[in-house]
Amino acid sequence: MKWIELKSKVHQLLLSRNLSNPNIRLNALNNLEELFRKHFPDVISDPNVLLRYDKTNFKELVAKHKKLNSAESSVINNLYQFLEGSVTENSSIKVSDSIDEEETTINNQNDSNDNKLLPIAEVVVELLKEQFKIIPNYSLEITNTWLKNSPSKEIHATKWEEISKVYSDLVENKYALDKVLKDYSDQINYGSQRIDIWFNNPFNFAIEFDESQHFNQFRYSTLKHYSDTNCFSFDLELYKTTANSKVVKAGTSGFQKLKSFDPLFPEMLDGEKQNNRPRQRAFRDYLKDITPVLKGFNPTIRISYKTTNDNIKSFSETDIQCVRDYILSNKFLDKITLAK
Repeated sequence: MKWIELKSKVHQLLLSRNLSNPNIRLNALNNLEELFRKHFPDVISDPNVLLRYDKTNFKELVAKHKKLNSAESSVINNLYQFLEGSVTENSSIKVSDSIDEEETTINNQNDSNDNKLLPIAEVVVELLKEQFKIIPNYSLEITNTWLKNSPSKEIHATKWEEISKVYSDLVENKYALDKVLKDYSDQINYGSQRIDIWFNNPFNFAIEFDESQHFNQFRYSTLKHYSDTNCFSFDLELYKTTANSKVVKAGTSGFQKLKSFDPLFPEMLDGEKQNNRPRQRAFRDYLKDITPVLKGFNPTIRISYKTTNDNIKSFSETDIQCVRDYILSNKFLDKITLAK
């Protein structure tokens, strides 16, 4: 059995169980897949490798890389059940596997209490269910391998001229993108960017929650290049106004100065105080906006801290209602094309 087949079977099983919040288990499945790809690639290549291990022993191996919550532990049980043939898509789940649902919900909510994004994700879930009549699943703060920290012609060829101009503006025309990428080819960071919230197939779009550090003169510089409204889903004028009202000063903190060398954004000022970190952040935010559409996914939805009344965590009901109104009034969901 291939991994994609096994994952699909578990996915369908979880959706068929009428769980009060299926996203808890679905997110656990996605988290495990990411962990397997990084630390247990042989499981992705051939899931039957799992049968070489006692289930308890395998969980202990996984726990060396990540402390398992009860939802993740339960999903591992489901993986084993399909591989061992003790459950099929049409069979009922064993009581022993379902009794931890309340514990799973509590534990996962406790784990998520530190994640300010959960209330935003859940209100979007409700909006998607209302509009598309499909229960979506999502992942919080994940990386997707196609979303890189730096541009490449393999992905961004059709936007290369614009990307080069955006970059030149950010570095005050002191450097040329093609030359930097060529001269420092062995030092360019092509690692994956983190996505705040990713809504999985068939929705395939990201949500980014932008705090105050994402608004400044450098972000404004990138926003001036945005024209095709089909490539992004946020209030461009609000973003421009907010960014243009803030000036980040040079400094030595991690919000201002990069702690490691990035050839795309070297230190440009004399002395210890620098501002290459916000330049870099603005460029990467720009890449987050243009890359999904180039890859055939739906536009990134951005939500500013201004939408949540300057709050960045512990959102009130009013804050979440503002998020809901913002998404609906701008008709961002109308831009979503479901994958077949």
